[in-house]
Amino acid sequence: MLRNIVRALGALALAASATPLIANPRQITPATDCPLRDAPFSASAPLIDVMLSPQAKAVLDKSFPGKFSKLPPFFSATTPPTFAAIL
Repeated sequence: MLRNIVRALGALALAASATPLIANPRQITPATDCPLRDAPFSASAPLIDVMLSPQAKAVLDKSFPGKFSKLPPFFSATTPPTFAAIL
């Protein structure tokens, strides 16, 4: 009985080691840190993304002069943790 269990476990281990984890290693693509990092800004973009971009922030400052400079530091901070990441 014990011999049959050991044989079965050995067969399972052999089968598991013979099965490749990746079917085709050539299909591996490098991971992207953020798939939307090159997407254009929109109304649904997180506020932190706009605040981290000097060009986008300049457009908002031009469109809404003085509004962002009056925000409390908790809302306008760009270092984590930040409320702007939630918005």
